[in-house]
Amino acid sequence: MFGGNIEELAKYDGQDIIDEYINDHYADAYDENLEYYVDKAMDIANEIFAELANDAQEEADYLLEEIKNLGEVSKKVLILFKKLPLEKIKIDNTDSGI
Repeated sequence: MFGGNIEELAKYDGQDIIDEYINDHYADAYDENLEYYVDKAMDIANEIFAELANDAQEEADYLLEEIKNLGEVSKKVLILFKKLPLEKIKIDNTDSGI
C-alpha cells in the first residue's frame, strides 16, 4: 500500500548522512584518516539510498498498476457513454443554481 516511500526517496539527502557520520567520528576523522571516514560515510549513505529506492520501487509498481486499472475503467465508461442515444441526453446549462 502507498506509504510515502517515494516521497522519502525524493527528499533524501545523502550529504546529511555523510555530515552526521563525520561529525560523530570527528575525533578520529582527521588528516590521513579523513578519507577512510568519508568513504565509510558515503557507503552508509548509499546503502540507505538503495533501501529507500527498493521500498519506493514496490510502491511505484503498485501506483502504476492502479493507474493502469483506472485507465481500463475509463475506457469502459467512455464506451458506455458512446452507446447512449444522444437524443435522450438532455443538458440544461442555463440554470445558474441560485
